[in-house]
Amino acid sequence: MKKFVLFLLVMLTLATPIFAQEPAPVIKELRNIIADAGTGFQSFLGDADGRNEANGTTFYKSKIEPQASISQGFILEKEATKHRTFVLRYNVKDLDAMMLKIMLIMAQKYVDEINVMVKSGSYTGRDYEKADGTTVTEIRDLKGTQIMDYQSSKDQQIILVYGTNGH
Repeated sequence: MKKFVLFLLVMLTLATPIFAQEPAPVIKELRNIIADAGTGFQSFLGDADGRNEANGTTFYKSKIEPQASISQGFILEKEATKHRTFVLRYNVKDLDAMMLKIMLIMAQKYVDEINVMVKSGSYTGRDYEKADGTTVTEIRDLKGTQIMDYQSSKDQQIILVYGTNGH
């Protein structure tokens, strides 16, 4: 009987990782982006991909492969400050029903992760609506530094992760 109980305990211990829920790939990606914000997203910074002379912004490709065909990831750098912002954008305007369901599942994963961040006590959150009807969830660290925005409208879902000076 003791051997059976010991065997059962060993099997449960070994099987625990199988039952542990892994975060969705989009959440792993978001966590990695947030973790790299302090370096100005050096791990994800690809080649320069354009420039907006009017507002002094350079666009960079991201080394992250999109999680879905409806997503775009890129990095913006303001010339004056050299601060970078990682942008994850999902175009939902013209999705068919199946792709819209997939996007809704992904959006819920992001919302759940934001809630976990705020509930951890390491971040604060604030929700508001812009004049154009876009809803925004703003996440700040305990020092009050804005680290992320999640913006949702009928046409797109945008996640902005604010990084530091990458230089």
